[in-house]
Amino acid sequence: MQPSSAPSYLPSLSPTSLSMQPSSAPSYLPSFSPTSRPECPEQLLKFTTLDDDGLLTLRYEVVHYEGDMFDDLGGLLCISLEYTGTAGWIGLAFSEATRNPQFGRKEAIIGIPGIKTSVTVATDGSASLGQQIYALEGGPVFRNPGKYEIPAGGIEDGFSGPSLNLLSDIHKQTLINGSVSMLNAYLETDNDAVSDFRSTKLSFAKYLREPEEIEIDPYESTLLLYVVAPLDNDGGYDGNPEWKYTYLNLLDSSPDVVKSGFDRKRKRPS
Repeated sequence: MQPSSAPSYLPSLSPTSLSMQPSSAPSYLPSFSPTSRPECPEQLLKFTTLDDDGLLTLRYEVVHYEGDMFDDLGGLLCISLEYTGTAGWIGLAFSEATRNPQFGRKEAIIGIPGIKTSVTVATDGSASLGQQIYALEGGPVFRNPGKYEIPAGGIEDGFSGPSLNLLSDIHKQTLINGSVSMLNAYLETDNDAVSDFRSTKLSFAKYLREPEEIEIDPYESTLLLYVVAPLDNDGGYDGNPEWKYTYLNLLDSSPDVVKSGFDRKRKRPS
């Protein structure tokens, strides 16, 4: 099966509607000028390998906001999820589930390579990629990458991936500099041979605190879920792979540091 024949729960887009943005969108978040807030660094130096095969790497940094203006947001979590291979879609999620986290409710960020932000034309799976000629009036704005709210157990047939039925409301689509892409890469091995392969990368920045969403405390153990829907060499596609999970302390805390919100202050000598 080819990527173009992906299951109907994937968003359907019109070629003429690509990159359409709403002229105005409600938001819970304050507006800032680009020079008034810290941003993600160009290089994310912290990283962890998520799978046993070493194909999936999470790179990350935490940027704190200081001052009353930014206190409600806490800061930024800067993410780059990198898969050595070709993916139909790739995602990272947060959850508060304590038993069987991979099947619990998820607040997910999912990217689908090759599909741009647009206005959707169908919500019931009645249209396929490339068939549409106009946008659905009042239809949700599709963000890619975007936020999804996945219920425990998923939806039909246990599907727990990108679906318009699971896409978060426009006022929750607050990712910063989100992108998903596939790249041609070259790897030089120990015997000087060069291996040619493709990689898939999902990048975004997310506020640590957002209304009606799971709060991320970088000093506490954070439950992270991740998933890749890989394409094999013959174009075969697993559209509903199983989410996996890990726990990660995004920032380390030493014994002589005490917590006050997200701010850490060293104890004064007694």
